[in-house]
Amino acid sequence: MKLSVRSLLTMAVFSFLFLFGCGKPDPIVVYKLTLSENSVVFPMDGGSRSISVLPFPEDEIWNVSCTEGQDWFTFEVNGNQLVVEAEPNSSTASRSGNLRLTSPDSKFEPFDVPVCQEAAEEVTLSVSAHDYAFDSVGGGYKFTVKSNYDWTAVADADWLDVKIIGDVVEVTASSNESDAVLSGTVTVTAGNGALAESATVAFSQGTHAD
Repeated sequence: MKLSVRSLLTMAVFSFLFLFGCGKPDPIVVYKLTLSENSVVFPMDGGSRSISVLPFPEDEIWNVSCTEGQDWFTFEVNGNQLVVEAEPNSSTASRSGNLRLTSPDSKFEPFDVPVCQEAAEEVTLSVSAHDYAFDSVGGGYKFTVKSNYDWTAVADADWLDVKIIGDVVEVTASSNESDAVLSGTVTVTAGNGALAESATVAFSQGTHAD
C-alpha cells in the first residue's frame, strides 16, 4: 500500500502533537497541616505549651484564631510554633476552649485544637488552735496548720510575733509594760483569690496590775 506525501505529512504532524503537545498533567497537590499535638491540656496551675505546625507544602500560609470569650488562655505564633499559655485556674470547675487553624485561601479544611484546663482543688484548712490569753510576763503559744495549699500566718498587732516552722505556727509575746490589756489576732490563710480559706485565732495579754 502506497502512502501519499499528504498522508505522510498528516501522520508526522499528529505524531509530533502526540509526543510534544500532550505533556503530562499538572500533579494534584494535597494541602494539609501536621500538628505535633492535637489538643492542649493544662493543669490547674496553668503554664505554657508549644505545638509544632508543619504545613504541606512547607511554605503554605496558615492562620489561627480562638473561641470568642475564652480569655483564660492566650496564644502566639512563632515561626511554625504555636505557643499557648494559661493562667492558674482559681475555680473548682474545669474550663475549655478551642483554637482553629485555617487556610486564608481555603486550601485545606479548618483544623480545631481543643484547649482544656483542669479544675482547682477545693481548699482544705485545719488549724489546731483556740483563743489564747498571755499573762503580763508574756510567753509563747504553738499550734499546727494542715492544708492542701500553701498558707500564711499574719498577726494584726505589733506585740504579737509570728514564726512558721514547717506546719507549726509559734506566736510569742513579750512582757506587757503598759497599763492596758492588749488584744490582737493571727489569721491563717490557705490558697488565694476566690478559693482562699482562712481561720483566725484571737490573743490577749493582761497587765501587771491584773
